[in-house]
Amino acid sequence: MKRHLRFIRDHRRLLRVRLNAEEDLLVNGVREPTHRGKCVHLLGKIDHHLVTVALDRIDDPRVRRELLAGIVRFSTDDGILVLYLEALTDSASRAVAASAFPLAMARLDFEELGPARFSRLLEIAASVFVDPHERASVVFGLMHTPGFRETFREASASLPRPLGEVFRPLLAVYEDVVLGDDVDHRPEDVSKGAAILLSAPEAIQQAWPPEVRLRLLRLALARADKDDLADRAAGALLGTLPPKSDEFREFALLRASMLLRAQADARAKWELKRLKGSQPKCEPALQWLDALAAPRVGRMALPPGAKLGKGMVRAFWLDEQRPVWLRVGRSEHKDTFLAEAKIHGQLALPGVAPLLVRGTAEKGKPWVAVPAIGRPAHETLRGAARDLPAALWLAWQGTSVLAALATAGWKLPDARAWRFLLVPGKRPTLLLADLTGIESIEGEGTPEIHKGASFGWAREVLGDRNDLPARVGGVLFRRRKRVSDLIRALALEIS
Repeated sequence: MKRHLRFIRDHRRLLRVRLNAEEDLLVNGVREPTHRGKCVHLLGKIDHHLVTVALDRIDDPRVRRELLAGIVRFSTDDGILVLYLEALTDSASRAVAASAFPLAMARLDFEELGPARFSRLLEIAASVFVDPHERASVVFGLMHTPGFRETFREASASLPRPLGEVFRPLLAVYEDVVLGDDVDHRPEDVSKGAAILLSAPEAIQQAWPPEVRLRLLRLALARADKDDLADRAAGALLGTLPPKSDEFREFALLRASMLLRAQADARAKWELKRLKGSQPKCEPALQWLDALAAPRVGRMALPPGAKLGKGMVRAFWLDEQRPVWLRVGRSEHKDTFLAEAKIHGQLALPGVAPLLVRGTAEKGKPWVAVPAIGRPAHETLRGAARDLPAALWLAWQGTSVLAALATAGWKLPDARAWRFLLVPGKRPTLLLADLTGIESIEGEGTPEIHKGASFGWAREVLGDRNDLPARVGGVLFRRRKRVSDLIRALALEIS
């Protein structure tokens, strides 16, 4: 208290503070400061208005700083605290401000602080702490101060745009990564915040708690569009995980997956070999390494002894790390093949296998890939159709997809078994996967366009059965027959 009173004595003329006789004795050291209430009353006379008027009379920045530095030692006025921090934003005082800012902020009652002053404090923080990592450290420290985070959240929506772009990412990454809270933040804010965290020296990153490192890794590696972020996270944090742990396996595979999608095969291979060295029985790592070493068509890795150009071949799509059914055409038919593939890719019909990707390999060979569902129907059809209910179900599925195709305005020359994929079961799943020869129909399409193909498919599936239901057989072998009658008869039997 004596120190504060001496400060008022030395700056009394500058402040122009009015004192009564007893206060004058205290300030001049004649009387001992023994009565707390009187001393507090005296210090309270140095209020925001008095200080503001005094600062208007001072031109020298050094004098202004010294005056405010003495006042903030005893003042509880948050406005004076803001004035002091503002006086420290020039380059000569930045080092002092960096140490004073967190201590000063810790004295504030943020719940009582108005939005304008809180926004001004953030502006000061942005100007004092220019380095993003240093700024993040200060803000994260303040997040533990009572009321700061709540005030921060409330004010973040109304911050000026430049200020919001600086601080919203820090709030987002603090809540998402540091705390692990399930809070709804904009993805771009979380990514920017993660990039700031990853700008810290590796020694600091590796000292973070394990759960923070795991959350940051998961966030960085899940953003496939931010490869630089993933590189930094993988380089700094992946090696800090126990090499035998489930977490190391999870994130190493995630990183390798990202690299394969980016077609950075050499780097993906390095990650997978590192994982294999730590966990030799990791099946995905072994499978992906085998695929990287296998012959390819485009980005499709082929199994040993694969014979191309004869129907569908099971392959492994490196970019998506999943099996597919691959069909390769002849280079002299490339234009027709790719035109049909384009039509296939535009179709979204029940019973038609979705086209995943198409392309052209070496020597101009065109290719397409569909999901690896079931097996080619010509390999398994006889066994799957041995049971009558299953055979009726297959016949109905095939004729229905042909009808849908015709109604959509497209025609196939036939419905042979090699066009389909089949998943065996009590009610087998049938998918049309090969649309070779497809052409557009002029005018309005009807199921009857596929009359020959539909009845041909039904006969192939049902065969010469003695137990064929009468209504199905009556339609199937009738001279004048309609596809719609066949579909109806099959539907009545399977329902």
